[in-house]
Amino acid sequence: MKKLLYNRPLFIITSILVLIGLTLQVAEYIDLPIIIIPSSLLYLIWLFVLMKNKNK
Repeated sequence: MKKLLYNRPLFIITSILVLIGLTLQVAEYIDLPIIIIPSSLLYLIWLFVLMKNKNK
């Protein structure tokens, strides 16, 4: 799990996908809040875990 959590390319790809999804949702090109909201929440949790572990 730690190897997956600290995988930088995966984090960058996930960041780009979440930002693209949120941008498309705001621009009303897609209407998939069922997918975008959970992915955004998981991304934020991942971000906070990384920030918490970096401070240790």
